[in-house]
Amino acid sequence: MLHLQGHSSTFHIFSHTFTLYTLLLFSKTLKGILAWIFTLKIL
Repeated sequence: MLHLQGHSSTFHIFSHTFTLYTLLLFSKTLKGILAWIFTLKIL
């Protein structure tokens, strides 16, 4: 039982880290797209 809990906890941490990384990547991509649109509007 304890082993299963530990495994579940590790999976939860991995899932949380993956979600944070995805959000960070998405946010960077969004900023890049917005910067690109902004540059196009200036030119």
